Amino acid sequence: MRRSVADHKNTSLGNWSRWGRRRSNTTFFAEALRVANEHKSGDGAFSIVLIGSADMPGICLRRAQSVLRLDQRPSYWSHALVITEPWDGKSPVGKLAIAEVPFFARNGEFPEPADNAVIRSTTLGHYLDRRRDPNVALFSITRLVKGKRKPLSAAELDILARASADPNLDRARYDLWAELGVWQQYFWSGEQLPNPTLSGQPIPAASFIEMLFEQIGIDLTPAASERNSAPEHFWTSMRWWLQKDVQAQRGADGAVVTGCYVIRDQGAAVRRSHET
Repeated sequence: MRRSVADHKNTSLGNWSRWGRRRSNTTFFAEALRVANEHKSGDGAFSIVLIGSADMPGICLRRAQSVLRLDQRPSYWSHALVITEPWDGKSPVGKLAIAEVPFFARNGEFPEPADNAVIRSTTLGHYLDRRRDPNVALFSITRLVKGKRKPLSAAELDILARASADPNLDRARYDLWAELGVWQQYFWSGEQLPNPTLSGQPIPAASFIEMLFEQIGIDLTPAASERNSAPEHFWTSMRWWLQKDVQAQRGADGAVVTGCYVIRDQGAAVRRSHET
């Protein structure tokens, strides 16, 4: 169940926790996307965003993922999503379109079975409240070609866009609607039912992103032994990216993860709605 880790941390990730402690999520995402563009890591399209929420649904998922950590502490993360359009560097980041399978839909939209629970009609603006979503991260996936980092090609971005628009592409393996039902049942039981993570049940938000990047031959969790995807797996994989070991074994130039993150809440205590 637990994902393998490498011996060396990914040096292409920036820990912005001190810088971002008193800054807004809006400022974080704008700066993260600006840096990604400046370093030629992409224009934001299909960047992966991790969210660590402090509301009741978020804390439930963070606690459930503690079994995936060596220290058995709650995960920093409860949700994962992808930005589906480029950022022009000027428009508000909150208006950027996203695709996600939310455990608790912030826009009030009920997930449709016909869409495999994927929601594409919302924006990054639903995750800009730093009190509700204290932990944030943004990662860009780039190709390593002859030792140089290059953004995903237009063809690869087109494949990702088509896969996002057709969430039933591989429903036999990625039944996100059914996965969502399992986790909803666990949450509404007051966490009295067995932890779904212990039985290898994926968190659908992570499954969706894993499905997308699988279409262009990128395994976001290298050396994984099971498909019990969770935001915690992405966090581990991106901090300890196995580009030299795993990707080289596949005979490819491989992929590189670049990005940054801000951790403001490590303890995973539920924040009441009236708290400031």
